[in-house]
Order: sequence, then structure tokens, then C-alpha cells
Amino acid sequence: MASETALCIYTLFAILRFGGGEDWEDAFYMGLDLHSSDWEALFINVLHVPRCDEFAQGDDINEFHERNRKKFEQSIPKYPMLARIFDMYEDYEFAPDELPRLRAECQEVKSETSNPVAIKALRKLIFASDEASKRGFSLMFICD
Repeated sequence: MASETALCIYTLFAILRFGGGEDWEDAFYMGLDLHSSDWEALFINVLHVPRCDEFAQGDDINEFHERNRKKFEQSIPKYPMLARIFDMYEDYEFAPDELPRLRAECQEVKSETSNPVAIKALRKLIFASDEASKRGFSLMFICD
């Protein structure tokens, strides 16, 4: 069985900006992962975001990536926090003051779907948001 790509969920005292010199001392792995099957159930099957465009020979990779990010974000304008979790191959950060909005978006989508895999994904996001909020910590999703 092939392993799935996952975003590993961490809480941390302060948002870390990657690029060198980060201190992971305050980071705590929650034992939760958002798997590619969770992501697909939530974003493709429930929120109906469009699939990424195909990369064509000669495309600028940065422009291609940004074009797909905008297409993704514009397809779910009602959920700007969730729209930030655009790709399974990037890392995402949510500051403590953003967590109530992320949680509210997840709760709203959860109340409107019966997809069991999407509900599981949303429960993970809600739980992680709650745990980080209790501590006044940030939430980070790290691509494995």
C-alpha cells in the first residue's frame, strides 16, 4: 500500500518563518495529520474546488503555481481561511487571532456535509484550532 502525503499538524508558541534559524523548541506535534484523502474529500468532493491546470511545456513554474492558487482561492471566497490550505506540498501557518475564523469556517462546512471523510478532516481542523487557541498558540501544517 502506498503511503499518503500528509500535512502534519503542530501547535507552536509563535509563528515560525522558514528560511533559517528557526527554533522548534516550542513546537508540539499534535499526533494529527491532514492526509491527501482528507484534503480531497474536503476540497474536491465537498467544496468543489477546481482541479489544478495542467502544467504545459514553457510555462513559468511560479506563474503556474500562483495562477492555480488564485483559481483555488476564488472558487471558495466564503472560506478564506480554508482557501489558504491550497496544496498538500506546502506549509501553512495560522496565527492565534486567525484560529476562531478557521474554526468557524470548518464548523459551517461540517454542518452542511454528510461526507464522512470530509467530516473527519474538519473534526481534525476544529480540534487542532481549539487546542492551539486554548494555549494562545499558532497552528502550523507541515508537509511531510
